[in-house]
Amino acid sequence: MCIKKFCLIILSFSLIVMADDYLDYVNSFSCIACKNQSLVNSQEQSAVNLRSILKDKFHDGANLKSVKLSLEKKYGPSINSAPDKYGKFIFLWLFPAAIYTLLLSIFFLFKKKAEVT
Repeated sequence: MCIKKFCLIILSFSLIVMADDYLDYVNSFSCIACKNQSLVNSQEQSAVNLRSILKDKFHDGANLKSVKLSLEKKYGPSINSAPDKYGKFIFLWLFPAAIYTLLLSIFFLFKKKAEVT
């Protein structure tokens, strides 16, 4: 009896982790018809069809990068909900941090000068 409960707990935990991975998988795409909406939230027929295709690919074990490349070839780069974090798009991810660091250092420099005066 105790082993059955343990197996059920392990199974339910693995299903929760799998569902979370699937949501991350699908959240990385945008709806084709309604450009500014994620694929998960869209109720368009094209989004429903694409979700079922992604579900099948996820269960077949296809990795996210290969699926992204095939969908980009078919629908264009607007299918991605966020720019990639490598290559030429790294600038889009690092620019806000660089500006924040620059502004913070300027702020502390002027604050230090004001304290000295």
